[in-house]
Amino acid sequence: MPLILTSTALDATAVAAKMEFDGQCFYNTPVAANRAVNQIAHFTSNVADFTLANSASAQSPFEAARDQITLPSTTTYEMEGLITVTGMGGTTRTTALEFDAGSATLTGIYYEATIATGAANTISTVFNSFTAVAATAQVLNATVTTAAMTIRWKGIVRINAGGTFIPQIKFSADPTGTILCKKDSYFKLTPLGSNTVGSCGAWA
Repeated sequence: MPLILTSTALDATAVAAKMEFDGQCFYNTPVAANRAVNQIAHFTSNVADFTLANSASAQSPFEAARDQITLPSTTTYEMEGLITVTGMGGTTRTTALEFDAGSATLTGIYYEATIATGAANTISTVFNSFTAVAATAQVLNATVTTAAMTIRWKGIVRINAGGTFIPQIKFSADPTGTILCKKDSYFKLTPLGSNTVGSCGAWA
């Protein structure tokens, strides 16, 4: 018979070998008073190359069947993503990353993103890093005309009111070409606790 835990407040003192569930995360305590979050991830990835629109509007790099996730309220997530885009034409443009298109509202967001631009299957000679504290579109690079790029990001997002959450990219101009977000590009969210959680474990 499957084990089903009831959502309850966490014990004031974590008990060794106990599993807990507070409505946001599952927890295990391997050593007394040293509770840990179980790493349970939600993810999406492209199972084949996905064709993006020839557009300067924000769009998801993932296919429509799995381009957004519905998240509960008052939860903090560690997030990370890695996407490669190829087949862009020679239009001069920048690329932005954004997370504000869904219905979920945020308590906060903080992430670092890197973007490497260059031809596909070659060593990139242009690399930029950007730190963001807003869900709105954040431009990651100066203007380029290259055919390919890879974006990687990692950080924390805190959900206030639950709803849909959608990672998107936005070009400053239509790149033209046949734009593909490559197979196995992915986005992952791992719950950490409530939207005000600061730590888990015997920190002091």
